[in-house]
Amino acid sequence: MANLPDEGIWSFDLATGKGQTLSLPMDIRWADSFAKAPDGSIYFTTSQINYPLEQRRKYEIYRMTLDE
Repeated sequence: MANLPDEGIWSFDLATGKGQTLSLPMDIRWADSFAKAPDGSIYFTTSQINYPLEQRRKYEIYRMTLDE
């Protein structure tokens, strides 16, 4: 899920009830619209609705794969 205050992604384990912010090589500005693909990849967008128009970057779609 999104970690909006820290501009990142939060990973939450339903089995253990524990979570953590993922260490990513880029800034994630307002992660939104998460979807899981059949191959297990996670896709999400960056809507940046919390930024004024002049501070917004290009709209982006990210793809992540996680080791389980």
